[in-house]
Amino acid sequence: MLPTLTALQKRKPSLYPSDWLYSLRHSAPEDINHLWTCPYIIPDTSSRSIYYKLILSFHNACITSFSELASLSDHFLLEFSTLDCWDFSTPSPSCLWLTHGLFPVDLVQYLCKHFPKKKIFEVLTSHLSNLHEQLYWDIWMPRNVFFHLWLNSQNSDFANYHSSSSSLSPSSPLTTFSSSLATVSQDSWFSWISSSIIRGGS
Repeated sequence: MLPTLTALQKRKPSLYPSDWLYSLRHSAPEDINHLWTCPYIIPDTSSRSIYYKLILSFHNACITSFSELASLSDHFLLEFSTLDCWDFSTPSPSCLWLTHGLFPVDLVQYLCKHFPKKKIFEVLTSHLSNLHEQLYWDIWMPRNVFFHLWLNSQNSDFANYHSSSSSLSPSSPLTTFSSSLATVSQDSWFSWISSSIIRGGS
């Protein structure tokens, strides 16, 4: 399971307050599905925009591969492109199946009308693997980097504050880190990521 905020809140509730919502929206939890479809912060480089491009790329790659197996009619292309699995805007349940590494039923059933099942799974498996690799590098990794940099900045600020105060008793690094995050405002997370993106991630 990817360590999204909702997953971390379940694993370590003392470290990640349950009232934290997704940092860039303040109105929704960061679960596995929201991760791919968030429209914030910069529209052209948001998870939602990247997700759309990757799903479209997967769609086009499938068309190219199947066209090499047989001539595709305009009717086939129209029906193929209107399958529920390409509805990324909601996104549809079958579109999320692709994101989770599963073959949507509507996609497989439609393709089985035109191609051998073995060929279908060969094509889909190859392109689905590429889709997941791009999702990992283009969406998950940048989010992960920002999140960990933010956590480090909060821990550093907390440590610097307490090192300057002689009235406080020593505490272990783990206790310090937990206390630091438990008292951090969610606005701090939003502001930090916003300014970091504007600075180019520095």
